[in-house]
Amino acid sequence: MFDPFLLLINVCSLAHKTSEIEIDFQSVDNGYKFLCFTETWLSNDSINCFNFNNFSLSSYYCRNTFSHGGVGIWSRMGLNVCNIELKEFCIDKHIEICGVKWLDGDEIYIILVCYRSPTGDLILFYNGIYSVLSSLFTLSVKIILCGDINLDSYHPSKDFNDFKELLAIFGLEFINSLPTRVTNT
Repeated sequence: MFDPFLLLINVCSLAHKTSEIEIDFQSVDNGYKFLCFTETWLSNDSINCFNFNNFSLSSYYCRNTFSHGGVGIWSRMGLNVCNIELKEFCIDKHIEICGVKWLDGDEIYIILVCYRSPTGDLILFYNGIYSVLSSLFTLSVKIILCGDINLDSYHPSKDFNDFKELLAIFGLEFINSLPTRVTNT
């Protein structure tokens, strides 16, 4: 059974949800090693102000030209983690991505978190994800890509199937089988 050891939340403004997240973490021994957030809505100047008990900011991307969006990874203190510089691949709204490399004994993991706005261009997103994965992929590294990509996985379309095929090129598999958000559209 796959144990992801991370939590992904589309937080829609970390500044407005920090106390709720802290309360949840204090009440449960969750065992998470990584907290991954999409739609942090933070700026480069403010993101370093947000920390969680026993976690520190390890990697992030904040939008430069639009409001909202953004992604971040907080790692449990004491882990052997380093930031992977991915800002060159980011295009506000289309692909916002950050990542860390984690050495866990003999295992090497790359944890990536990404966000694509519902109005983001899919071709730019696919090209960006392909470029990121191409630059990081080796057989000796385990890659975990999580995020909010705003594709319907419950009623798979050509767009969603294209995304799964892109992942398969790098030996990655889409594992979320249930919708994370249901709307009329």
